[in-house]
Amino acid sequence: DQNKRESHWTESIATGSQTFVKQVISTLGVQARYLLLLNESLIKV
Repeated sequence: DQNKRESHWTESIATGSQTFVKQVISTLGVQARYLLLLNESLIKV
């Protein structure tokens, strides 16, 4: 029972970190896209 609880805990941590990483990547992706658009508009001016 103890082992089950520990493995469940480890799995939830792994899932949580994966979700966190995905969120960070998507946030960075949006920021990078925004910066690229900003650079393009600055270059055009």
